[in-house]
Amino acid sequence: MSDDRPELERLVLADLSARLTPNGWKVELQGVLDSAFTIALSHELTTPYLVTFRNDTTFHLDLIEHVTSLPEIEVIAEAPAQLEHTNLLRSMRQAAQANRWSDGVLSIIARVLLANDVLTEDEATWLEFAGVPWSEDDRLDSAPSADDVGQSQSG
Repeated sequence: MSDDRPELERLVLADLSARLTPNGWKVELQGVLDSAFTIALSHELTTPYLVTFRNDTTFHLDLIEHVTSLPEIEVIAEAPAQLEHTNLLRSMRQAAQANRWSDGVLSIIARVLLANDVLTEDEATWLEFAGVPWSEDDRLDSAPSADDVGQSQSG
């Protein structure tokens, strides 16, 4: 089985990369243990997300499909093509996550920043839509094979 592990890691990494990199995601192998490997998902508009896959002979297609259908993945896909303030947008979303702001608070802040010409109309609209990164809906607790995987976030 140890000979199959690098191939499994490569296949899962390639599949996730093919699905996510067209929208600007970076997909990287973060760590490998005998029993599992972790892949980091990162994007300039959100906080990193780690997904741990059990190191067995399963390709994990159900988990890959679950991860790529998480609300945060769609939120990033809906971002305007032209953004002038990516660092500010990410920072506002990170602050909302760290301080447990509701989406309503972030929406009000987006409108204030727009009214003061800090954000463009497209950026403010997207920030309101995007809300707090990696909401409770993005947790892998209900993912396929949840007993085989773990998930963590950093921000």
